[in-house]
Amino acid sequence: ICWESTLFSNMNATATNAQVGHDLQDFKQINFDIVIQTRYTDDTKSLYQAEVLVRTHIPIRYILNIPRS
Repeated sequence: ICWESTLFSNMNATATNAQVGHDLQDFKQINFDIVIQTRYTDDTKSLYQAEVLVRTHIPIRYILNIPRS
């Protein structure tokens, strides 16, 4: 989450009322209880669409849940 230029949005970043920023407090605005669900409801859809916006890319060695051969 500390990658340079990374932004965090608590919902779809294009939403009018989205809170978008680059610091830890912005990251904490993401409701992970909703984001990790396999389904959403009409009430949770906007929060389910929370985003982590990366300017270029994150090298694969920093992504921890990808199996290594």
